[in-house]
Amino acid sequence: MNMKKKKLIASILAVASILTVISSAHAKVEPNREDPGTYPFKWPVPDSSKINSDFGYRKDPKTGKRVLHAGLDIAPVKRGVSGDKVVVAYHGTVVRSEESSSYGHVVYINHELRRNDWVQTRYAHLRKPANVKKKEEVSKGTKVGEMGDSGEVTGVHLHFETRESSKEPDTSNKSEPVDPLNYVEPPRSLDVISTVDEEGFVPNPYNERYSEETSDQ
Repeated sequence: MNMKKKKLIASILAVASILTVISSAHAKVEPNREDPGTYPFKWPVPDSSKINSDFGYRKDPKTGKRVLHAGLDIAPVKRGVSGDKVVVAYHGTVVRSEESSSYGHVVYINHELRRNDWVQTRYAHLRKPANVKKKEEVSKGTKVGEMGDSGEVTGVHLHFETRESSKEPDTSNKSEPVDPLNYVEPPRSLDVISTVDEEGFVPNPYNERYSEETSDQ
């Protein structure tokens, strides 16, 4: 084989290698429930493995209407006791860190998984103002704050959401809420206390309102 052919083959292999790396970088991360290591996101409350209310539709206790509970309600280690650590599920940028009438002390973080593939995580009802600020770059596992009962709730818990979008999400509800368990690696001892009932509703243990129609979150 002459020198020109060797150089040509080497160039082709180099280009192929670069394309493989680029393709891998843009490949969507898909979790495999039989292999927990494939979940890209971290469980947001390291010390608690209890879900008081999961993702799904529920009956609003005040209106009786069918509304979407757009996330998971993760219970505290000790019932009614605030202070459990809440952490960032995946590296990203904080786009909201403030107090609202319904979510209480809340944080929104945007995560770009690949081009045109975004997820926004939300951490609501924190005990006090968050440890992270708007526009701050945060890493997986960074402390967001502490579980509490701020906002429209009657019990201590973390309301945790994941929302999908083809572009960088803003702080409105235009992004699509999805079950966080599609992204987050659950604890091995996960305990789901309530699930969807026979009418297709998620039981509401806190007498709180979570509706996609709610504008002030």
